[in-house]
Amino acid sequence: MTVLQLLQQRRKMMTPWSDLAPARAELFGVERLEQHVISLAADQPIATRTPLALSLQLRLTRNAAVLLQAYHATAAELNAGRDVMPAAE
Repeated sequence: MTVLQLLQQRRKMMTPWSDLAPARAELFGVERLEQHVISLAADQPIATRTPLALSLQLRLTRNAAVLLQAYHATAAELNAGRDVMPAAE
């Protein structure tokens, strides 16, 4: 094994992604965590009323309709003997 191969192998072993042990170190100490919580809370606006939003069921129903429409369009192209290329190509 060459010196270069040894160095590359060692570098791979030293990456944090190759360590399978769980992370146990504290990311924030107690004082720093308190500061972080206060800064997050200060940056968040307080709403006086609930924002209007479409219900999840309505959004899912609309998404399903669009997906079904795309499926039917793709099936029609295939039935007509035309190729359908993936969007990535």
